[in-house]
Amino acid sequence: GVCEGAGAGPPDSADARAVLAPLGTPPYVVGLADAFGRAVIDDFVDGYLAGATPNPCVRCNQHIKFTPLLAQARQIGAQALVTGHYARIRKVNDRYRLLRARGAGKDQSYVLYMLDQEQLAHSYFPLGEIADKAETRKMARDYGLPVADKPASPCLSSRIAPGLAVTVERTQRVESAEAILQQFGIVEGRVRYHEGDLARIEVPLADVVRIAEDTVRKAIESRFRELGFRYI
Repeated sequence: GVCEGAGAGPPDSADARAVLAPLGTPPYVVGLADAFGRAVIDDFVDGYLAGATPNPCVRCNQHIKFTPLLAQARQIGAQALVTGHYARIRKVNDRYRLLRARGAGKDQSYVLYMLDQEQLAHSYFPLGEIADKAETRKMARDYGLPVADKPASPCLSSRIAPGLAVTVERTQRVESAEAILQQFGIVEGRVRYHEGDLARIEVPLADVVRIAEDTVRKAIESRFRELGFRYI
């Protein structure tokens, strides 16, 4: 398995190792932090300052996952780079075609539009045939994977409010804040970083009652202040 060293923090790396261990597959860590900073974060910030609406996931796929990361996978002898994207690949008349995922609600083919024939030929998206996230989690539980109930983790750079610099320090604070929510049972909670060290919490309707509980709210506020946030 090849772990991407750009956006993957220690918890993600540990989870990847835990999944690979039963398979007897050694992990390979690729240090792409500098490349990620230039191609994704800097591009994201420059785009916002120019009045554009950049998509960091597209840039990450274009310049990180399917370039140096795919090259590293091929170098160690892997036949394909397997990712968790919800999309499909079909070979039709000697050409590879990128298709939408079977479950329309989870389709991610739009962030992969730039993949060329060579990249498509050496990529595999098994989740593209799965209907939804619930089915994915069930399969993970059936296989005994330790990440079966791990919350989804969209790109942290998208949690920084427009107009603010996307820095490692800020994204790490957001990641730590979301980890706190998970400790209180709010596994799908999201934290948005706003100017003035303000943290905006977004939770599913099912978790609104829980986060509104006085003791829970005060405990979360206290933990957020330890991170340097002013909780809103």
